[in-house]
Amino acid sequence: MSGRVLVTGGAGFFGRILKRFLLDKGLSCVSIDVEPDDDSHDRLTTLVCDVRDERGLNAVFSSHPVDAVIHCAAMLAHDVRSKKALWESNVRGTANVAATCERHGVAKVVFLSSNCLWARSFGRPVTEEDPPEPKEIYGRSKQAAEDMLLSRDGFDSVILRCPTIIDAGRIDLLGITRRTMSPSRASATASAVMACERSRRPCS
Repeated sequence: MSGRVLVTGGAGFFGRILKRFLLDKGLSCVSIDVEPDDDSHDRLTTLVCDVRDERGLNAVFSSHPVDAVIHCAAMLAHDVRSKKALWESNVRGTANVAATCERHGVAKVVFLSSNCLWARSFGRPVTEEDPPEPKEIYGRSKQAAEDMLLSRDGFDSVILRCPTIIDAGRIDLLGITRRTMSPSRASATASAVMACERSRRPCS
């Protein structure tokens, strides 16, 4: 990955960590989010934009050309007040990002998906050969977004299916202790994003 990278959801918990990771690697970043982003850096541009707004996305891409997109923006399961709003954010929003990338010739899209695609424990690490079986709307929305991205051929899409991301200062949002899950360290996830950028295969 080189040049300028656009991060959706850049004002969120992982988006902030990812931006700083990329900047530390010498890249330039454009951050978009529905919330204001108060991070500051001479190679960082922050903009308020909703991925559900395709016209707004097109304006961002037109004024700030990028080489790759890391799509982190999503409505999380614990935020659900409207299933329709979650679906529009996670599925239609991803479709808007994909369409805008195709329109502006962006070569690479890295999509932050979720291990919520599986609703049961396998008693072993999940592999890419295990078919997704999401049971709730968040997992189903992520699977629908994955399927849509992989059906397009206008860019290389890479999928990172990660568990809950943790780092210093973050309390588990779901109230689950570390004994009942295998969370992902934010720094390790950021490194995996860059590794996945070099691959065409989904990354579980």
